[in-house]
Amino acid sequence: MSTPRIPRVPIYLKKSNQHILASFGECVVNFFGFADKGSGYVRLTQEKDGFIIHEVNSLDDPHAVLLKHASECPIHKMTDKALLTQECKDKGVGMGVAILLTSLDQCVLVTRRAPHMRTFPGVWVPPGGHVEPGETLLTAGLRELKEETGLELRDTSHHLLGLWESVYPHKLEFGDPQRQHIVIYLVLNSSLSSKELTEQIRLDPDETDAAMWLPYPFVEKLSTGNSVEDLPKYLSILQNVNGKNENYSVDTGPIVEAIAPPIDSTQLDIERLTWGTRFALQQWMKWNVNKKPNESKL
Repeated sequence: MSTPRIPRVPIYLKKSNQHILASFGECVVNFFGFADKGSGYVRLTQEKDGFIIHEVNSLDDPHAVLLKHASECPIHKMTDKALLTQECKDKGVGMGVAILLTSLDQCVLVTRRAPHMRTFPGVWVPPGGHVEPGETLLTAGLRELKEETGLELRDTSHHLLGLWESVYPHKLEFGDPQRQHIVIYLVLNSSLSSKELTEQIRLDPDETDAAMWLPYPFVEKLSTGNSVEDLPKYLSILQNVNGKNENYSVDTGPIVEAIAPPIDSTQLDIERLTWGTRFALQQWMKWNVNKKPNESKL
């Protein structure tokens, strides 16, 4: 049996007397005994040579964060791991970071992945990407934010929202797993309004072909199914057309259905907002409601 190639930024899993390298095809949520519930609390630290996800003994741990995967997680559902290719195994489990940029007027930025992307093409996600060697999560997140949207933030407060075990394709009926990542979601707060930030956005068509601000009541609706405020009638989408930004409006009602279909949807092209993004928006809502802005140093 060949030894798995260590990813560019390795992820280690630690509980009791076990301290192992996360390997492609092995469910991280299951390693910590959360498979039945689908989620549980862990602690994340960054070491010199990578990241460690730790078991936590008490939810009173101030650094405890939620780790979750989809109910249809292909890695967990897969019964014959022999079908996984050696090429995929050698890639290991990647580390990614995604930024929930919050404007002064309490809107969250999401971007649409370009249709030619190898994973999750055409879906709405927060800006983000791989963590490179030597980067902190914040450094990586700010770099990806600038690369994809042109937005450059400095000295911003940040908070770790949660960890998501992401697998592509997102269901076994769409093919055997090809990529496996742990995505870390960070919330960053800007002192500028969504309108002011939009004026600074310069989308990178190689990765992102559109951007959209989700107002607080809209996120509340997506996360809980309810909203105490009236939803805006229209949402504005900024799209890259032949290298230029163009704005257009869409009705809020239909986009609620298009961007957040039922979680048991069986169609590949209907997942407009990834399950990981929905998880992140739910965590963002809880963080806002609880008003516990404990800043992460990761």
